[in-house]
Amino acid sequence: MSEQAAPESIPSERTAEAVISVFRELVASMREGDDAAEWLAGLSDDDNLFDSGVLDSFLMLEVVEQIEAMTGELIDFLITDPEELFTLAGIAGYVLSHQAPGPVNDS
Repeated sequence: MSEQAAPESIPSERTAEAVISVFRELVASMREGDDAAEWLAGLSDDDNLFDSGVLDSFLMLEVVEQIEAMTGELIDFLITDPEELFTLAGIAGYVLSHQAPGPVNDS
């Protein structure tokens, strides 16, 4: 796995847009050198990140690590359909529905 800085928490603004923004930046940093920012700019939040070629199985493992770091819990794939996490909107929905209670830390 590459050395990516994990988000320390859900953004202080607990909205889908804020979480999507964090993951757009994360995916762009993981695809460094591949014109990822330009690639991501053309994607909607509901586009499948695998079908569009943005993520492969190795990069998805890094996204899962980041989601787990952000929520403070492991993803139970016996309960969660992995395809739920194939879009930025799906990732945001998962993160917001699994956020840890308590004070919000700014990231």
